Amino acid sequence: MNKKAAAILPVIATLFIINPVFAQDSLTSSNSSAPSTIRQKAEVRTTNIENRVNNKIANISTRVASKEANIQGRIEQRREKEASYEAMAKNKIEMAREKIASMEANFRQKIQSFKDKNKAEIANRVNTNLNQINKNQTNQMSMVITKLSAVLDKLDILINQNSSRVKDLSGTNQAITAARTAIAATKTAVDAEAQTDYTIPVTTEANIKTSAKTQREKLYKDITAVRKLLMDARKSVEAAVKIARTGSNSATESSAIKEGTASGQQ
Repeated sequence: MNKKAAAILPVIATLFIINPVFAQDSLTSSNSSAPSTIRQKAEVRTTNIENRVNNKIANISTRVASKEANIQGRIEQRREKEASYEAMAKNKIEMAREKIASMEANFRQKIQSFKDKNKAEIANRVNTNLNQINKNQTNQMSMVITKLSAVLDKLDILINQNSSRVKDLSGTNQAITAARTAIAATKTAVDAEAQTDYTIPVTTEANIKTSAKTQREKLYKDITAVRKLLMDARKSVEAAVKIARTGSNSATESSAIKEGTASGQQ
């Protein structure tokens, strides 16, 4: 072997020994950095998912709040409209009752000419009672209507909140609409009845008993008709409550409505 070959052989041997070490170090470094990269990517993905979920929750909350505000706004508008109607109706009733008071005064003046003072006294008492009964009955029915409307308002709020207490949202909504229509018709009838005058017409002393009987029968007939409307409105509210509670119209009667209508039956 010449001198050049002898000099090269140690260098070549050294390279064979060193290269595997370099290769192993490179592989080890690559393997140690891989888990760190995977964790970083996983953390980024987790953060992105959390952000998307939070954004969706925020959007849903915003939409729900907007929906609740809109429904609450409609409820307030309806209440303002009802209050305005109530004020006008009350004014009409007050004017009608002033007129009734004038008619009663005129009635008392006419019966003063009766020869039979006992008959005149009885006629005056019956006449006063007729209008007072009508006033009491219509006042009671108006109170019942207010309570029935309050029940529907509570159902509206539960629907607005998507409450689990309402088993059938769509069915309850339809029942509420029907009940409000019935209540509005009843309210109109009650207000008209409250303005009705039952003062006994005076023709002759001999006919006063017959005239009083006619007015008494008319009052009974009119009150019965209006009460029938009130009972129908009450049943429609009961139907809405039953549908809300059970999802059907076969549940037991609402105790709250019973309490609300008890005063109107006394």
